[in-house]
This record gives sequence, structure tokens and C-alpha cells, in this order.
Amino acid sequence: MLPVLKGGIGMDDELKEMLGEIFPMITKRLELGRDLASMAEACARIGDFEGAFHWLEEATDFLNETDTLVNVATHIRRESQR
Repeated sequence: MLPVLKGGIGMDDELKEMLGEIFPMITKRLELGRDLASMAEACARIGDFEGAFHWLEEATDFLNETDTLVNVATHIRRESQR
């Protein structure tokens, strides 16, 4: 069993490195999704609903990627606690 570190998570350096790479990726995708959602809102405000839906679909792709990365990070954390 791995030693328990600050925050209650026991993990080795390799797992820490993986999480260190995943969290910035999550942040980036959330930021891009937010920006695309803002573009969708701007389109909707001027009545361009086709454009709004286009940008919402693009934002959804980033949110799906974010969800996948969160699941990976959660799995790493769960495995480190075994």
C-alpha cells in the first residue's frame, strides 16, 4: 500500500505527475467551453440561433472531454487509495 500524503491521497511520484498533467488539461477545456458558450450566447442575442447552436455543439465537445479527464483523475485517485 502507498503512503498516505497530505489530503488523504496516497500516491507515488508517477501518479502525482499524471494528476499534475491532467488538471491543467481540465482547466483549459473548461475555459474553451466557457468561451464557446459565450459565443453561443452572443449569437442568440442577435437572433442567430443557428450560430448559437453551432457554438453550443462545439462547447459540448470540450465539456465531454472534460468529463473524461475528470473520470481519469478520479480513477487515479481511487487507485492510489487502495
